[in-house]
Amino acid sequence: EHVQSAPTWLDTELLLPRRNERQRIVVQRDAHNESNLERWDIARGREHWRVFSTADSLYVTNGDMIGVPVTMHALAAPPGTRAWHDASTALLEQRVLAWHHDGRNTLRAPVVALPWSENIRDVTITALGADSALARTTDGEWRLAVDVTGHVLGGAAPGRRLRIERFAWQPDSAATASPATAASPAATASPARPYIADDIIVIAHDGVSLAGTFTRPPGTAQKSPAVLLISGAGPQDRNLSVPALPNYRLFEALADTLTRRGFAVLRLDDRGAARSGGVAYSATPADEVLDARAAIHWLRARPDVRADRIALVGHSDGGLTALDAAERNDVSSLVLLGAPARSGRELAREQRRVYVTDRAQKFSKIEREQLLAQLERDAERVARVDPWLRAWLAHDPSAREWTHDAPTLLVHGLRDRQVDPVHARELSRLLRGESSRIVAVHMEPGVNHLLVADTLGDPRGYASLRSHAPVKRVLGVITEWLITHLADAPDEQQSAQPSARRER
Repeated sequence: EHVQSAPTWLDTELLLPRRNERQRIVVQRDAHNESNLERWDIARGREHWRVFSTADSLYVTNGDMIGVPVTMHALAAPPGTRAWHDASTALLEQRVLAWHHDGRNTLRAPVVALPWSENIRDVTITALGADSALARTTDGEWRLAVDVTGHVLGGAAPGRRLRIERFAWQPDSAATASPATAASPAATASPARPYIADDIIVIAHDGVSLAGTFTRPPGTAQKSPAVLLISGAGPQDRNLSVPALPNYRLFEALADTLTRRGFAVLRLDDRGAARSGGVAYSATPADEVLDARAAIHWLRARPDVRADRIALVGHSDGGLTALDAAERNDVSSLVLLGAPARSGRELAREQRRVYVTDRAQKFSKIEREQLLAQLERDAERVARVDPWLRAWLAHDPSAREWTHDAPTLLVHGLRDRQVDPVHARELSRLLRGESSRIVAVHMEPGVNHLLVADTLGDPRGYASLRSHAPVKRVLGVITEWLITHLADAPDEQQSAQPSARRER
């Protein structure tokens, strides 16, 4: 079990060898709520559940809450019911810490192993001495060695031949290195990859470690212009992988293309994803902007990066993050890939309508309208207990006004059925406004939201596509734009490109 923790969150990954399975449970506590309510994120393979606690109930959600159906199940539970997993010492330790903080000789705490079991059970912690405790559950008991702060040092379960041993995590060298020196041991160029790839850590504004990859041209003779890649809504890894599409890695392909053309490129795992710390689905749009700005500052601190030549490339909602992060950061250019121009609430409605319309043969017109209304009620119901979804639904680019003048390229697939191509045209009008900002729109035929060749664009058909590689022409359009706007050309060269305003 690999555990990371902070005062308001716990992240534990369990390896269950007999099942050949990994499970990840992330617990987040609300530091500003007197009742200390919790939220749990539980992942097993491609399955993902979220549990929200209230004063007397637990709500379990499963599914994609953006656009298509999500199930939500309510379970009556005593106040203070907490997450549990029979194999997790980290969750056991949380109850021991609560007992230690309470100060009583014995503490009884209700726990539940959602989503696998709804049986609420008690964990009873009793003092055995100044440095030991007995934990009893319906599965047996643990005799635990405890330090002066209440943390479990070790333990054993007599009769079950189980033992707890605690080992300190040894962070990678990159985790503690400065931006100037952070690198993986294998950061060398090769004929197949003629550039250097470093494993790095960016420290966010609240201390969360954001892990990532920094690719750069070989040699140190001159500084390189840099590009930050920003993912869209929800926790995603640095490569922008999609679990159902094992060969799809848009950001890896884009970083490879750009680095071969002389750019340094930074891409990060989002909070709660892959090797980054923090809690999945905890960052609001405002938090995501702060994470992007931390990454910009990290790039500017690099001795091998041109601090005055930094561009942001954002996919989907990451395009909006890029627009906001560019405020007061003086970036040289922006590229927005499939970015929305309407609020999350409007976008979710559009995606639901596509989802239901595609099943027209199953429903009458009245049934379709009833189903759409029910899906909207379900989403709003979840939003009442889910701060992340509530913030995403309310986030509205049409209500924003951006003051920076960074030249901006909008790239959109004409087969995009997740964010309709009309959004690109609306967003271009929003960006032009009364400013002199250069705005170009590139509409690519036969390409979906993932920038993959597709004749239909239906997300449910992504897995059956012949290729999951991003279209090379699109990667080329992005690269040529960045070469033009990050090159050491005089300012008048940029202003002498009227074609940049035309749609293609």
